[in-house]
Amino acid sequence: MLGSVTTVGAQEQATNITKPTSDAPITTEVKSVETTTVAKPVTKEEVPAAKTESVKPISQQDVDAAKEASDKSNQDVAKQKAVVSEKQNQLQDAEKTATDLKTQAKEVESVTPEKVVEAKSDADAKAKTVTSAVESVQSAEKSVSSTSEKGRYSN
Repeated sequence: MLGSVTTVGAQEQATNITKPTSDAPITTEVKSVETTTVAKPVTKEEVPAAKTESVKPISQQDVDAAKEASDKSNQDVAKQKAVVSEKQNQLQDAEKTATDLKTQAKEVESVTPEKVVEAKSDADAKAKTVTSAVESVQSAEKSVSSTSEKGRYSN
């Protein structure tokens, strides 16, 4: 053991205690043991030898190779950032599409037979309005045509 320390514990023991039978003083005999700590000196043979490693000097070629590896790693990181950015854009597009589909699904769910009848009735009314407008335009064109022909012959 390196620099071991040994400790011996102290003990006290009371012996020959007698019970008082009168006003006589009580006597007690106490034995004690003293504690002593002794440090064992460390010898040179017990100390482990320090390990020494030879360090190879760094050459310019080593520096250039490390720089080249660093540059390649930085390029790879830049490429990965571009891929991540593209994937984030795709994710945002997919989330927008999902939101649009949810909105459309809600609209479809809100369609009831009553709404279909109402929409069809509204479409029919608008179709009649368009037909009436077309007939009015055609009638106006005939009137203009007829008026312009009368104007030609009257001169």
